[in-house]
Amino acid sequence: MMYDISRDILALMVKLLYKVKIFDRKNIPSGPFIVASNHLSYLDPPLVGLIFRKHKLNFMAKKELFEKPIIGRWFHLVKCIPLDRGKNSVTSMREAIKRLKDGKNLAIFPEGTRSEDGGIQEAKRGVGFIIAKAAVPVIPVYIHGTNVGLSKKGKMKLWAKVTARVGEPISPQEIMANNPDKKDYSEISTYVMKKITELGKQ
Repeated sequence: MMYDISRDILALMVKLLYKVKIFDRKNIPSGPFIVASNHLSYLDPPLVGLIFRKHKLNFMAKKELFEKPIIGRWFHLVKCIPLDRGKNSVTSMREAIKRLKDGKNLAIFPEGTRSEDGGIQEAKRGVGFIIAKAAVPVIPVYIHGTNVGLSKKGKMKLWAKVTARVGEPISPQEIMANNPDKKDYSEISTYVMKKITELGKQ
């Protein structure tokens, strides 16, 4: 309930405050799946929620957000998964895999933090671990313009142009076929980021 209400309110705000264009929603399959997007701004999670408005998503978010008054409680209510970016967050990764195994959908930002210059960053190895163990399709999403709409420094530009493109699902078989060493999780993360980068060139 809280997730649905929050998604709808935040999605409406994004649509009202920015010029949003979303391409290729037709590529969204039925779940369970992992949404993997580049990360530019705090606007990205609401935008991803808008893109996948017909699907409930489980987001991973840095644990510091859960420790803040009021908003921390909200993160718990919408069932986000706390992630300790400074340590080997095995508990968080296991929880993400469990939810996927239970038929739920996961949304992740493989780079782990917002890009300073809008460019694509290196993906975190743990993302590859989740993808390998969950064995569900990965939906790459390329986002552009959210860092203009809301910069990392908090500067906001109303009615900035924001675009997102949804890529074709990457099957578990494709991921493993491009990763001869089945335990090279960094290579899996890199392959997914490559697919996201290719969407930005379309």
